[in-house]
Amino acid sequence: MFEEMELGQVMEPAAFDAAVEELRVELLELQSELLEQRFPVVVEISGFDRRVNNRVINDLFRWFDARYIRAVGLDPPNEDEAARPRLWRYWRALPPHGRMTFFLDGWTMELASAHALDELDERTFEQELAHNLRFTRTLMDDGAIALRIWLHVSEKRLRKRVRKAEKEPEDAWVVPQRDQALIERYERSTACAERAISATMTERCPWHVIEADDRRFATWSVAVCIRDALRARLAQRHERGGREEPIIDEPASHILQTVDVTRALDDAAYEERLGAGQKRLHRLSRQCREAGVSSVLAFEGWDAAGKGGAILRLAQGMDAVNYEVVRIGAPTPLERQFHWLWRFWRDLPEFGEMTIWDRTWYGRVLVERVEGFAAVEEWRRAMAEIRDFEEQLVERGIVLQKFWLHIDAAEQLRRFQEREDEAYKQYKITDEDWRNRDRWNHYLAAVDEMVRETSTAGAPWQLIPATDKRLARVLVVEAVADALEAALERRA
Repeated sequence: MFEEMELGQVMEPAAFDAAVEELRVELLELQSELLEQRFPVVVEISGFDRRVNNRVINDLFRWFDARYIRAVGLDPPNEDEAARPRLWRYWRALPPHGRMTFFLDGWTMELASAHALDELDERTFEQELAHNLRFTRTLMDDGAIALRIWLHVSEKRLRKRVRKAEKEPEDAWVVPQRDQALIERYERSTACAERAISATMTERCPWHVIEADDRRFATWSVAVCIRDALRARLAQRHERGGREEPIIDEPASHILQTVDVTRALDDAAYEERLGAGQKRLHRLSRQCREAGVSSVLAFEGWDAAGKGGAILRLAQGMDAVNYEVVRIGAPTPLERQFHWLWRFWRDLPEFGEMTIWDRTWYGRVLVERVEGFAAVEEWRRAMAEIRDFEEQLVERGIVLQKFWLHIDAAEQLRRFQEREDEAYKQYKITDEDWRNRDRWNHYLAAVDEMVRETSTAGAPWQLIPATDKRLARVLVVEAVADALEAALERRA
């Protein structure tokens, strides 16, 4: 693949200056139009010559309005970053609507380099390439422009740079040791890169492999790719629709019918099991922090099902420094400027810590679906996006526990009325709660499909009977302790 690109293409200074004069004006005009749009532009520029990649980006930044673009260059992940999925760093760096971000040696280069240097085994390399492909598809499905560009520099030039760095130590910074190692393994490095490109090449988002021995030709070629992509996307003038009334088929039977909501604990059993569970949880959570085992706990359930009470009992069994509780509501204006999963990727736990989510990414296929805030194609697509997100968590060794706290409609009504009758609980009941209750059967159908579509071997749903709050709290504490203990045993 790469050898075929070695055509010796050169752009003379006069021709370059003449072409750039007109091209630069058009790029600024397109960037101005982009600012008004509800989609971002993501440009991945990779290649084995980091200096060339960096210089091309520097040249391009002189042609755009630098206030609305950003360049991101990431070093190999440190210990804390390595505790999260590989794509976490890139999700956090995504641009908001109307902006552009250039990733210098992005996620594809990171994978190819790691495999070439024997830092990734074959199975993990294949897994990460699949996530890479789905990541790009996810961004594009949400409306983003995604451009992937590989700047190819010939082996002769690369080795010449390494020799120069060895002879002139003051210039050694130009070729970092990691890059030198890749060049020394040139045959394997190019083979890994070609595999990565082939595995992630799609008709919607092809790779643009550009010969880069001549800097002017490379810069002009990258600029033309960006111009053409902006032209095509802006010409579509696609606008998302507003809220739409959902069409939901209510199933004759549903998975929540399997939950025995009559189960209960007496006070003595509750106190004994909760105390023992919290004591065990305290010990295990401290050991997880020391071992670097991170956890994600996802809580969903009916309004008034007792999610807050279950989370409180979990928190009481751990040191405050070992966990964080994140409560999810409607997305903020800032969060609406990104892909809907962005805010969840952003808050994944640090090394050895636990994040507890009170409401989660499942709002996309529950409330947003039922209330019509997500179109049918959006929430259906979200099922696969969620599975991929959770798969990456589990593959990284993060403990993922998903709880649905279940009560029946009669119990919910009793709790709603109790909240209205008792002054200190009135803040817990809102008009929105009553409105959601009116669509109970719609939510029932959505929950049934959600559980069936997103309960996987690595991330199964745990359906918790919650009519008796004591039982629900104990079951949650014990389940989390069991999961932490199993994770520690796998690390041993």
